[in-house]
Amino acid sequence: MSEPINFDRAEYVEVSSLNCKLCRQPLENKYYDLGGATICAPCRDKIEQGRSADAGSQRFLRAVGFGLAAAAVGAVIYALIVKLTGFEFGLMAVVLGYAVGKSVSVGSYHRGGRRYQALAMALTYIAICVEYVPQMLSSVGKTHSAFLIAVAFVISLAAPFLILVEHGGSGILGLFIIGIGLYEAWKLNKRGAREIAGPFPISPPQERSSLIAG
Repeated sequence: MSEPINFDRAEYVEVSSLNCKLCRQPLENKYYDLGGATICAPCRDKIEQGRSADAGSQRFLRAVGFGLAAAAVGAVIYALIVKLTGFEFGLMAVVLGYAVGKSVSVGSYHRGGRRYQALAMALTYIAICVEYVPQMLSSVGKTHSAFLIAVAFVISLAAPFLILVEHGGSGILGLFIIGIGLYEAWKLNKRGAREIAGPFPISPPQERSSLIAG
């Protein structure tokens, strides 16, 4: 039989168990809130420095690098899944949207704004479409020149719409799923979505008085 609930004593989580969500270091004395995530003062300072106006070009290049890395890895994984299974999973478009959008957000120090939203959406769309490149190249032989690969890449960007023209209903569903993936990338890079609040104090565990009157 379980022990009865003791309303005369409140249980508290030890302060040492609270860690920064970014660097994973224990939080001491105070913390900041980054869109619902608790972070430490050093991480807060790093983010604020990265968001400063004079770091604009470096911040954008960092976001491009993070986003490209996520898009490249996601595209390769997607292509391998299609090759091994023979099926295209629409859900991968949503996963790619989240992964690329999150990476761009981290790369921009969670700054957000239209250019980061555009960057995240563009990289997500490219990552989704390049999955068609191996399929097109496999249909024209085993040797592929750089020019042929470039042509296949350009055509792949129009593939979702070409499928719509050829297959109708299934093409509409595909575009709808791609739209969800693009929305995920856009949503994660909204300006102000990851504002930093605080500092908030971290109080040590304290025993409260009885919760039952009388």
